[in-house]
Amino acid sequence: MADISKPQFSIVLPTYNRRHCIEKSIASVLRQSLSDYELLIVDDGSTDGTGSWLIKTYPPNKYSQIQIFILPENQGPAKARNVAIKSARGQWIAFIDSDDEWNLTFLEEHLRALQKHENAAMSACDAIASQLDNPDQAIHAESKVWSIYPNATHHMLMSSMIWSTSLVVINRHCLLKAGCFNEDLSMCEDRELYLRVLQLGEYIHVSKTLVQKNQAADSLTRNLRLYAREAIRTVDFFLDSPGGEPYRHLRKVAKSRWCMTVARMLQERRQDFWFAGFMVAQAIYYSPDLVGQAIQRRWKNRISDKSPLPKI
Repeated sequence: MADISKPQFSIVLPTYNRRHCIEKSIASVLRQSLSDYELLIVDDGSTDGTGSWLIKTYPPNKYSQIQIFILPENQGPAKARNVAIKSARGQWIAFIDSDDEWNLTFLEEHLRALQKHENAAMSACDAIASQLDNPDQAIHAESKVWSIYPNATHHMLMSSMIWSTSLVVINRHCLLKAGCFNEDLSMCEDRELYLRVLQLGEYIHVSKTLVQKNQAADSLTRNLRLYAREAIRTVDFFLDSPGGEPYRHLRKVAKSRWCMTVARMLQERRQDFWFAGFMVAQAIYYSPDLVGQAIQRRWKNRISDKSPLPKI
């Protein structure tokens, strides 16, 4: 085991009522091929006994690389992660959600990629994503910047290419300089942070599938009305910051894209069709040209009439 007082990585694991699955997440960290890390677990006011189970299962005399923080009440993932970040000592901060699992070379592969880029601010790998209640329907999620966008910031503003914080490693200096997670956001706080971090250095895509992303049935992203509100607020938070100035001309287009993203998600889940229609109307309000172009593309691609909402 490396010198834990100066680890290469600090791993942040927030949890809330995940007693039934967190053990697999922790095990995937403990079996990493690279052992130069500390693991900071924050129980965000769980009511299912997660906190007491963690303290009992991972005592400091046996697991010296693990620190456990117990918050007295639920304060949200942004606050939980920030609590851990304040105690982090590593050069690089990695994140894992309490229902996800890492490949055993996650840290090793990220470090190898980051060391090739002196100006690297953050990295993200690829993942296999599936629902915990329907694991057979899995997809391969890539974290690369699409060729239609000039850079990672532009892509992140329009459509997040990073499915989860579990895929991400951030330079600690950049993270602290950017200001950590925005605790005013109850969702999309990760994407808002990435946008700020990307103004401080280079984005590195680790083109290896190193994460099993498990989406729980009660995941926050299932609440799409809240997601829509916070996605729009994220656009404004970033564009109103000093780093967002070069991208402010994209405000209406970005908001339109996120409205259409939510509308498409609702349609795919066959949920809340009234709100899906409202999202389409909002997208048209923000950028009618963008929505018109999306509809034209769908006609050209001969999309089925069973999928009436434009996919952009």
